[in-house]
Amino acid sequence: MLCLTPVCVEATALLVVDSLRTVAAEKTIVIEIVAANGLPAVQGDRDKLEQILWNLIGNAIKFTPPGGRITVDFRTTPEGFVQTSVADTGCGIDPGHVEKLFHEFSKVPSANPTAQGAQLGLFITKSLVTMHRGTIWVESTPGVGTRFYFTVPVASSQGDSPQPATEREA
Repeated sequence: MLCLTPVCVEATALLVVDSLRTVAAEKTIVIEIVAANGLPAVQGDRDKLEQILWNLIGNAIKFTPPGGRITVDFRTTPEGFVQTSVADTGCGIDPGHVEKLFHEFSKVPSANPTAQGAQLGLFITKSLVTMHRGTIWVESTPGVGTRFYFTVPVASSQGDSPQPATEREA
């Protein structure tokens, strides 16, 4: 069940990054949030959006080697959504495993064996994004890094809801 209110995704991301900054600093990873002037509020559940960002930024830290970089940025789509991306300079994901990323308990081999996980976090993250009537997808290049994207509808003053986005291919 979602408690939908107008939420600033950028402010939520700043809170999450502040919470994770110590973990990132231990690996000398720089996290940058690219400010988005005039970004509208989204129609979202603040706690669930925080969890989505915590999972994506936390994974980026986990899979990025020491000295790497994570960038979080935002843009408004023509379809009436705010698109957030979390990019890292980590180990990347083999193209053959990308489609399994969001499946429950999928085991995707990692180039960083110490960061191997059950992938439950991404399954939950996708569920939370879908509950918000958004979409989530990933682009990755092995050895270069990964960028996760997700969308959440813009909050409307008239109560209109944006058209649902079409599912994107990874």
